[in-house]
Amino acid sequence: MKKRIILTGFRGSGKTTVGEMLSERTGLPLYDTDEMVEAECRMPIPEIFSKEGEDAFRRAESKVIRELPAMPCIVSTGGGAILNPENVMNLRRDSLVFLLNVSPELATMRISGSERPSLTGKPVGDEAAGLISRRMPYYRMASDFCIDAGLSPEEICDRIGGIMNYGPCTVEERTAAAVFFRNSPVPEDLRERTLSRIGLAGAVPFCAIAGNPCLHSKSPQLYSALFARYGIDSHYTYMQAEDIRTIVEVMKTAGMKGLSVTIPFKEDVMECLDETDIHSQKIGAVNTVLNSCGRLYGTNTDWIGIREPLRDLKGRNAVVFGAGGAARAAVYALTDLGKDVTVINRTVERGLALAEHFRCSFSPPGDFRPDETEIVVNATSLGMGGKGSPLAEDQFRSHMTVFDLVYTPPETPLLKMAKKAGCNCIPGTEMFIYQAAEQFRQLFGIIPDTGEIREVLQR
Repeated sequence: MKKRIILTGFRGSGKTTVGEMLSERTGLPLYDTDEMVEAECRMPIPEIFSKEGEDAFRRAESKVIRELPAMPCIVSTGGGAILNPENVMNLRRDSLVFLLNVSPELATMRISGSERPSLTGKPVGDEAAGLISRRMPYYRMASDFCIDAGLSPEEICDRIGGIMNYGPCTVEERTAAAVFFRNSPVPEDLRERTLSRIGLAGAVPFCAIAGNPCLHSKSPQLYSALFARYGIDSHYTYMQAEDIRTIVEVMKTAGMKGLSVTIPFKEDVMECLDETDIHSQKIGAVNTVLNSCGRLYGTNTDWIGIREPLRDLKGRNAVVFGAGGAARAAVYALTDLGKDVTVINRTVERGLALAEHFRCSFSPPGDFRPDETEIVVNATSLGMGGKGSPLAEDQFRSHMTVFDLVYTPPETPLLKMAKKAGCNCIPGTEMFIYQAAEQFRQLFGIIPDTGEIREVLQR
């Protein structure tokens, strides 16, 4: 085995027992981060908590994780280690991360009577249920594969060995997924790399951008650079099809880890998912899908990509052009910033529906009032490929901030005219940078530096 095997999960999931058994089977050394913390602090964990507090424990935990050997080994982690993105970054490098997924009931049964101190002051069962619920999103982000902790240690070790040697899906499943990619309209070199990764016998979690069209996306280049930066053995490709359901079925068949969802599937994909978070529910659109523990989870990072570049603007009156998924994210972000938002869309019914959903204003394009508008967000596809603009040249004012969510080309016709009029211009690459950083965290548990993403996009 050329990789480290990282075991994560809540207390009582069996990490220590499974780690010892895996170490015996493989001959690889076992590192238990809780034991390493006790050695570092020269006292048992209950004593660390009582004398120095949880913060001291977490600092020591991060230190021993940073100092783990880079060679192949087995690592059993503490239940809260994955709450720190720095820990996740250090654990993920040249490793495969397995989540031992334990139910609150089973965890309570296994840890009752433990000397470990309570983190919440609640009864064991209540604490286990609350902490597992709060930590599960982080466990899903930080792990590559999920295994039911209710299985026997022998069965869990068998599952891990099977994934390491043969991958997460059967030969039949890999063959079925390969048919989709073999007929996919992507560059030949990328198609061959994708087919090669699907055909590998070992564990190779991979992701894709899903849309129609989506071949313009720079996500594959970005993710490849981030994988190299953080030592993650993964792959990212395009998945272009007429129906998002086809893409989602291939995702499940191939055991893929995640999808970045783009036009026109951000709303339709919600019907294919098992669970969505509060942000995507309020927006009514999903741009990020995570496949974990046999379920598909959806969230929306577009709104963060829109909010962050606008965060420090003092202007209050904002106009959003469009009524699709990107427009929904834009209205949600602007509302979160306390702006007064007006939706403008050519199709009155869609525009009105969006405005009513967020309880903001709607106007047809002919009623746009440039003198009263301080922030303009283009959430339509106009400008993609360098063609079209939602505004005419005489509708710009120098007091405006113009944010075009289209990022190919970097300077769209809208931004060219806005720049000429003396407006503050925000290119779509800024949205891409911030939403991609959050999306990478949602899929891999690591917060990448936005400067690194910007550098990749400028290459």
